[in-house]
Amino acid sequence: MRLRKNAASGVDNINKEEYAANLDENLNDLVRRLHQMAYKPQPVLRVYIPKTGSHKQRPLGIPALEDKLVQAGLVNRSYLFSSKRDNFIHQTNMGN
Repeated sequence: MRLRKNAASGVDNINKEEYAANLDENLNDLVRRLHQMAYKPQPVLRVYIPKTGSHKQRPLGIPALEDKLVQAGLVNRSYLFSSKRDNFIHQTNMGN
């Protein structure tokens, strides 16, 4: 999974650059909460976007940044639960 540079912020209003400013601290805290089963996902931000070929709109859910990281970590378990975290950060472009 690659986090887009211009990805929309969720309800937490935290973007990739803000999270990366304290990346080690933020990831360590996230992993701690996951291990302690204290992690609680944020509500999804609901926005409506135009439906192509119609005047109607369709709902779109935008998760918070940490929720995106957890989802990606479940797909690529090596990020959260092993020493390969740097590899995951590189894969998601969080380090850039």
